[in-house]
Amino acid sequence: MRARFDITSRCNLNCMHCGATEFKTTEEWTTEEALKVFKDLLSNGFSQFDFLGGEPLIRDDILDICSYLNENKAFTLMATNGLLLNEEIINTLVNLKFFEAVFFSIDGASKEVYETIRGKGTYEKMLSNLGALASKKKEAKSQVRIGLTCVVNKVNASETAALVELADQYDLDCVSLISIGWLGNAKKNKDKLYIEPQQEFMAYDRAARKISSVNRIRAVQGKHRIAFSLDSTPSHWKYYFIQKYSLLYLSSGKYECAAGDETFFVSSPGVLYPCEAVRIHLDSICSDIGEFELMSMPEYTFKEITSNGSFRRTVDYIKDKEQLLKNVTPCSTCPYSDGCCVCPLHARAEETVSWCGEDITRMLSHEIKRR
Repeated sequence: MRARFDITSRCNLNCMHCGATEFKTTEEWTTEEALKVFKDLLSNGFSQFDFLGGEPLIRDDILDICSYLNENKAFTLMATNGLLLNEEIINTLVNLKFFEAVFFSIDGASKEVYETIRGKGTYEKMLSNLGALASKKKEAKSQVRIGLTCVVNKVNASETAALVELADQYDLDCVSLISIGWLGNAKKNKDKLYIEPQQEFMAYDRAARKISSVNRIRAVQGKHRIAFSLDSTPSHWKYYFIQKYSLLYLSSGKYECAAGDETFFVSSPGVLYPCEAVRIHLDSICSDIGEFELMSMPEYTFKEITSNGSFRRTVDYIKDKEQLLKNVTPCSTCPYSDGCCVCPLHARAEETVSWCGEDITRMLSHEIKRR
């Protein structure tokens, strides 16, 4: 099983697109509390832990936590802005056998775009630390994966291909594009960040074209390919890209929501949710099915929380995809919904999936038929 954590909501930056500021709090576990929770989760079959934030590296004990999980043969992944990396942290992470991946939140390939979003005086430091980590990985012959993640918006949409070039330059393992969520700072700056679905599609298309080209060259050079996951996009986008471009990564088959059964989310105060989307849409969920009891670890154990009636009722609710999407355009009539990874809770809140607008769908359908 897998648990995703806002291991802290503190951060050394205040990015203009950050949705995590919606849930900013001073509450977080002490080291003792954190280790107690991880011991509980490990005993319940968890083997994968993802550290989000906030900024995980802002915690003084993050290496102790990672080392504890490594000793227990649990795989760990970290999302970070990378600015707090130093020699000690880099040396530790690349030498932990079960530390799986570091994803740099980068949101811009050029200094101008990156610092517009993330703040002045950050770009060179980020690149320096990215290079140091990539170099140490190679030196140590470490299996840790290093990737770039970018929240696509109007400011950076033109640079998605350049992000792929950056990943190639530093010999990284993957590039991920993420759609913006209108929470926290993103909501406050929506007029500066909002991107039309057509422009977002073209941003993905530029990255997909570049990743295919780069991977073709890397194959000739005997290098590993750079992964570019399409799994967060609507099914007809995935089908289009995988048909159009070679050497893309795609998990195929029917999409099944694992929230509350195989994957879970824990906020920085320790509240256990089936997933992040439940926390975001909690008011709407409660208005439909009644109160969701906010039970925090380690005050309660994993088994106590997940056997609670409100938790199980919420899991059953979010699994009823057909009910959630019955009034959503165009999901309610989409023939590809079984393979689509668009979250029904997000779609229900918007009442429409703009990614699947008629103009985009028409264009994709024409291209697919033409092929």
